[in-house]
Amino acid sequence: AYPVGSGRSAEVPGDAFYNGNGGVDMPPPISWIFDSTFLVSFPSDTIHALRYRDVYDRMELLFPYFLYDIEGTPIDMYPVTDGENTYWLMPLIIGLDGKNIAWSQGNPLLRHVGYSLINIYDGSIQIYVTGDDFFSKLFKTIYGGYIETEIPLWLQNQTRYPEELFEWRISMFNNYHV
Repeated sequence: AYPVGSGRSAEVPGDAFYNGNGGVDMPPPISWIFDSTFLVSFPSDTIHALRYRDVYDRMELLFPYFLYDIEGTPIDMYPVTDGENTYWLMPLIIGLDGKNIAWSQGNPLLRHVGYSLINIYDGSIQIYVTGDDFFSKLFKTIYGGYIETEIPLWLQNQTRYPEELFEWRISMFNNYHV
């Protein structure tokens, strides 16, 4: 966040400003609610702020049914490219409570539904659902406007099965192995 029209940056050396088209302008008193330091430092200035720039927070806000961390560790997302643009590729994992399932010992049921492709430059999101099971069909219905079913050719060699699910499966096999 920075004051609009001041011509200076109070926090970033070299007067660096964001030149993109994202964010919102907040005049006082809304800027005071956003961050109380603006009340003291820039009481009459309009503030330009970028919100939800953290990919995990933004994905959780837009698509709350997926897991974005497992046991406190964030799901591993990694950069991919089509040769022109760069994206974050985040696996989409659904977690269902197993407390009321017989012999589950309260362990959750985790499934890999697909991937989200997040454009690093403009934040646009594409979701690719790869499965044909009940959960995949459910998410195709819920997020129909965002869903793609065919992963582009340039992306196919850059996808990988989520490491978190390998670890989860090993722990489940160790738990239930006879």
